[in-house]
Amino acid sequence: QFPEVFSSYPYRVNVTAVNALGKASTTITFEEFNIVKPDPPEKVVATPIPSNVCRLEVTWNSPSTWPDVDIFPLKYFLRYRPLIRDQWQHVELSDSTAHTITDAYAGKEYIIQVATKDTEIGTWSDWSVAVHATPWMEEPKQIPSTTEQEPPLALNYLVVLRRVRILLVPAPAILFTLFGEHI
Repeated sequence: QFPEVFSSYPYRVNVTAVNALGKASTTITFEEFNIVKPDPPEKVVATPIPSNVCRLEVTWNSPSTWPDVDIFPLKYFLRYRPLIRDQWQHVELSDSTAHTITDAYAGKEYIIQVATKDTEIGTWSDWSVAVHATPWMEEPKQIPSTTEQEPPLALNYLVVLRRVRILLVPAPAILFTLFGEHI
């Protein structure tokens, strides 16, 4: 995008160290566009989204040390995982400084980090400071306790399924032993 900003020729730098023990030198060769590495994103915030038990809204700022994101745009790399897992989920984003995690486990605490990179050159920054967040959790509902109230249909269904399982699981030989008669 801005080829005049970087030299098309590699730099050679001679580094010499001198101290009481003597002198040592080495030559380093590099190209400018390979050593561009932004600082990590700043002010990473993860917020539960009300009434969404599997979502977290993550926002962050570009590094304050980056010259100008309009002239030198950045892309971002988000990683997140629940504390109960070791494997990270990854999302690469073009230039947005926000992302909604839509596959979070309800009620599980997450660790979230963001890295950034110039869109055309250089390497990825280090990871941002880790933030922790837990998706929104519904408040427990108070169920009135009366003896006349019918249990919810789902509970009736579960009870029926459980009874069916109990009746169907035993083999005929076991029933014979249990009831002492021929079937």
